[in-house]
Amino acid sequence: DYNGMGNVLLPWGMSAEQFDKQVNQAWNEQVVGSGIKTPPGQYGLQSYGDSQYLVKLGTGYLLKDDGSPVVLNLTQKRQRFSGDVPQ
Repeated sequence: DYNGMGNVLLPWGMSAEQFDKQVNQAWNEQVVGSGIKTPPGQYGLQSYGDSQYLVKLGTGYLLKDDGSPVVLNLTQKRQRFSGDVPQ
């Protein structure tokens, strides 16, 4: 349950603590860093895609200036191994 605003599926293999850290980092980079205006209020998340989340605000969603919804992307860089799998 994220901020009492609904349940979300965590990315595979990610703990709740890691998820909170990733959300805070994504918020700072993708919302604050992009200059998106954030009205005061209680924000929630809704699963949108693979490691992607819509930002809920009240009964709607946080929107960009162009009217499209803000999507937090928590996709982690995948590790690629060359040669044998590490032991």
